[in-house]
Amino acid sequence: MNNQKMSTNRPEKEVQTKEPLEFLQTGGEQMAKRILIVEDERVVADDIQRSLKGLGYDALCAVASGKKAIEKVEKEKPDLVLMDIVLKGTIDGIEAATHIRSRFNIPVVFLTAYTDEETLKRAKIAEPYGYIVKPFKDTELRATIEMTLYKHDAEKEAWQNKEQLERRMEERSERTEILLETKKKLQEEINWEKGLKIIIESMVEFGFECCCVFLVNFLRKTLDSHLCRGFELPENISVSLQNTEYAGVRCVREKKIILIDCTPEGKHTQDAHSFVWVPIVVQDEAFAALTGDNKKSGRIVTDEDVKDLEILAGICAAFIDRTRISIAPAAERVLKTVCKHWIDPAECYILLERKPEKAFDVFCDLVTHGIPGFIISREYPQKVRRGYRLAKTPILWLSRSEVENTINPDDLSKLGYIIGDFTRKCRESVILLDGLEYLVTQTGFQTVLTYLQELKDIVVMNNSRLLIPLHKDTVSLKEFSMLEKEFNIYC
Repeated sequence: MNNQKMSTNRPEKEVQTKEPLEFLQTGGEQMAKRILIVEDERVVADDIQRSLKGLGYDALCAVASGKKAIEKVEKEKPDLVLMDIVLKGTIDGIEAATHIRSRFNIPVVFLTAYTDEETLKRAKIAEPYGYIVKPFKDTELRATIEMTLYKHDAEKEAWQNKEQLERRMEERSERTEILLETKKKLQEEINWEKGLKIIIESMVEFGFECCCVFLVNFLRKTLDSHLCRGFELPENISVSLQNTEYAGVRCVREKKIILIDCTPEGKHTQDAHSFVWVPIVVQDEAFAALTGDNKKSGRIVTDEDVKDLEILAGICAAFIDRTRISIAPAAERVLKTVCKHWIDPAECYILLERKPEKAFDVFCDLVTHGIPGFIISREYPQKVRRGYRLAKTPILWLSRSEVENTINPDDLSKLGYIIGDFTRKCRESVILLDGLEYLVTQTGFQTVLTYLQELKDIVVMNNSRLLIPLHKDTVSLKEFSMLEKEFNIYC
């Protein structure tokens, strides 16, 4: 399992009078939630315990039977129980969970490798708060635990305040439904752009009037606005990750939630509002951040808003982790002959040709002389492999088909991340982007040019090479002039 650390610092409010990219001092600690693991396989139990500790939870000593689980719960009163359905002994996980829920009102999440109908039917009797199918990732574990704890806390609070039960449960149910529907949609999605739009739509459903997704640009070391709804901000905001006066920068650098209250104490003016930043952490690395406010209405961002955004960020992190493509660099061969088409590192070329024959000749010459290569092509990958006898070179297909190893033309941010990750792993490499004409027809020339400029920066800074075959007649004279100004023309 992956160890993704969770900040246990709750956001501390601070009165601010400036605009929503502000500095915030946070502080205050919250007791880590105590979680009991009930698992009869010691290796699995130890693995889960390490993951929980890495996520910031207090993992109690695991027990291996239903009877011991009941005794441990009675003695320790944990906040949550992770229960394996199939346990040795007279009391299995389902029966133990039923006892724990009825006697102690402690939430139980089932861990199971069994998803057959009969097992799930029996498990429903215990009224668990959720299921996690083994094996699972830390992002999924964290999202499930946080959703369970929050739902259980909301239920307890509603029970203690019976007069508000109906209203609060209805609202909580709606918000939980939003989170569950978002999780379901993202499980069916592989396109990052579409996935981030789903996240923004969920924030709007939570009631945020202004919301935005900012992405961390690992190459330039900046935090860049990517998708926004309702924000009265300039387009293409880019803030250096060294500029810690901004709340968003602190959010991603420290991987913690930042909540800023711009309302002077005791004064609720027309301009009063608050806003929040929540990091999206993937594999213990801040990948992006969500930010939202209600400046128009002046509605204060509540603790419930913050918690739901934290859960939403966890769901988004699980989506990114599942759909990102990590490619291991490998050269085809290391021939001792002289390379006929040598290109120096940190060079980017456009090759003018009706069909990408010369581009593939240059590419194949380099990858058979010890240079790891990567192809993004409009041609189907298997056809490329057969035609050029490429066995080790990774190939992505430019297509909207959304089958395995494809990249959607609308998902250029994902492609940039993949190429950046690939080139950072190599001392030197070569990238072949075959399908420029297709990208232009699908997304427009200006979008493609902006992306190529960013790609050039990635290639140059990571000591790679870029080859772009182009049929000159498919672009206008003005468009070709812009490309010619940006890239070398290969002769």
